[in-house]
Amino acid sequence: MLLALISIGACSHDGGQTGEESEGRCAAELSVVELDAVSPLGFSARDTLALSEGEHRAAFDWVPSNSYPYGPESGASEIRVTLTHSGSARFARVTAEQQSPYCRDHLELPVVVTLSTSRGAFAERFSATLQASQGERATLSHALLGETVAGGFALQSNEPFSRVDLTLEFSRSGFSGSLQALMERSSGDSVSALALPLACWGSPSDDLWWCSR
Repeated sequence: MLLALISIGACSHDGGQTGEESEGRCAAELSVVELDAVSPLGFSARDTLALSEGEHRAAFDWVPSNSYPYGPESGASEIRVTLTHSGSARFARVTAEQQSPYCRDHLELPVVVTLSTSRGAFAERFSATLQASQGERATLSHALLGETVAGGFALQSNEPFSRVDLTLEFSRSGFSGSLQALMERSSGDSVSALALPLACWGSPSDDLWWCSR
């Protein structure tokens, strides 16, 4: 049974030079950069797009769950993801008080993502932000809210799920990612979530124990 109980915390972010906020957990100052300009990180936004823009496909197996069976897909499947650049690139400089292994200066690029699985569980289109703190790797995280999922994904018990967390990683070695559904539980002022792993492909670098091969 691949289930985990995790905590959900609110995250706030400080605005930057563009008057906007950096996505994620780390406060950063933002400045617009040209696509071909070499950033302070030693690579350009164009380099990041070379890794990530366009169509990507990967085969995977849905993670079975006896406690919370879901559909309409199971077993072997394929995911198809297409990224299209949609706006100005920005350099995010993490503020001094936020410096940590998890808060690093990075480039941000707005993109439009289309995502589908081979038998209709997901058929999504959304805007998101691609991030890169090193030239050979770019990542994207996005929450598909339960009430807005365009595909047919559902728990067979008809129990509502709050969202599906998507992670995507693009590197010179390939295309990786994961899907995980969350069912929120409230108790007083605290909120927790039951995490239901759905799928992973490639070799995600995040700490996803259930994706280990």
